[in-house]
Amino acid sequence: MSKAFDSLDHGILIKYCIKMFTSYLTNRCQTVRINCTLSDTLEVTNGVPQGSIFGTLLFSIYANDLPSVPQQCSTDCYVDDTKLYMCFPVRDYDLAMDLMNDLTRIRNWCFQNLLLLNPDKTNLMVYGTRQLITKLPSDFCLSLLEKILSLEM
Repeated sequence: MSKAFDSLDHGILIKYCIKMFTSYLTNRCQTVRINCTLSDTLEVTNGVPQGSIFGTLLFSIYANDLPSVPQQCSTDCYVDDTKLYMCFPVRDYDLAMDLMNDLTRIRNWCFQNLLLLNPDKTNLMVYGTRQLITKLPSDFCLSLLEKILSLEM
């Protein structure tokens, strides 16, 4: 073939990709075994096969626009872990409300995309000198899904 990669018709390629992913994601079932007892077989309608080659890729495609959701914070994403970063002087700690607003935007994005947030795996980390950190108000905190985020320094 000459210029094979340059010759692929997009419509045909999309049709093959849709068929492949439809086959990959549909008609999947699961059972659970506890000791010698086996559950009924149930169809799997969400998620990707655990340990699959495509799982990470498909999740990355699905969540591709998540880093654009925060408006005030910088983000780092790696598969299903997202970090928000924000710098502010201690005297302007009320700027942390911008961080809270970005957390709310991410929560809303997750709800819209049917993804679950885990506030128990969410932490608030404050970096600075010991002297500066002690200047933060004692009631300084943020919350996610009505859970106060544990503060780490």
